[in-house]
Amino acid sequence: MPQRLTNLKYASRIVCLAAVVASTFHLSTLGNITIASIVGNTVIVGLSIIAAFIAFRSKESQGRYLYALFIAFYILNAGWLYNTIVLKWLRIVLYNLEAAFTGVLYVLANQHFPQQTTLEDVKEKIGFRPLRSYLLFLLKRGNLWKYAFLFLFIVGSTLQVLHISPLGMNVCIILTGLCYIYISYNGYAISSRNSLLWLFWGVLSYVILILLAAIVSVFLPLHTSLFYPVISICKSLVLFIMVFMSVFFADTFDTGFIIKRTVVDGSLFILVVLIYNVAEHYLLHVINEHFEINNTFTASLLSGILVLTISPLHHKMEVYLNSKFKKNTNH
Repeated sequence: MPQRLTNLKYASRIVCLAAVVASTFHLSTLGNITIASIVGNTVIVGLSIIAAFIAFRSKESQGRYLYALFIAFYILNAGWLYNTIVLKWLRIVLYNLEAAFTGVLYVLANQHFPQQTTLEDVKEKIGFRPLRSYLLFLLKRGNLWKYAFLFLFIVGSTLQVLHISPLGMNVCIILTGLCYIYISYNGYAISSRNSLLWLFWGVLSYVILILLAAIVSVFLPLHTSLFYPVISICKSLVLFIMVFMSVFFADTFDTGFIIKRTVVDGSLFILVVLIYNVAEHYLLHVINEHFEINNTFTASLLSGILVLTISPLHHKMEVYLNSKFKKNTNH
């Protein structure tokens, strides 16, 4: 085994063990105990154990060790680890140093999993010239650490000092890794793509959760809603499932079929039902406003009549969706 891979293996094992200890200790010393905090921190502990399992028990691979390191630093980058630091400037520096390190590790892991992406791969698979130049630049030896790391640290620290959300920067990092996953996916035989599909849909789901949290934050205060702990739990679960399935069970299931049934068809069903219910309630509201109906019994009776009137449409939509899903299953 090359010395570099050996060093990476032992480094990933040490950091992953540190993540297990830190996350377990935090779970055992929770102050404000709620169901959301218990579930969220339990998922984090599980994620740290998966990272350690990858570092200790998975096949020896640079990409796998880098992913284990990324997960471990993602866990160690939690804000609660820095709350004991009194000096604000030191807290900001240390937090953003580790955040930049974690971001670089994420991109680096996607460049090497399941095998290293080459300059030729990028030139062949990416047609859009500015994106191709950007990915080629980051792929050249040392550029991630010399330029990307410094950029992420300076921008992250500046945003934190100015109290500006790092959402744009985080999404940019995630999408960069997603581009390398896309390149690897297109360079593999169909039978070898399952592990990359888990990564691709996991990262995409993570981006959607981040954007959803950002949109909702405009309407809901950050510290007064249960929505944010739930989103945090979902993000950790996405990482857990994505990495675990990609590394250990990529060839056990038909990933494309699972994703199609759960993500594509499920999202279509939810969207149609949502549109139907919103339209129904909006129509009822308009009628009540137009005829100035304030009586609760009258409004309820009108609601029942409206439901009975448009129920045939609801039934036809339901039959169509069921037939659509059955058709997709047969294919």
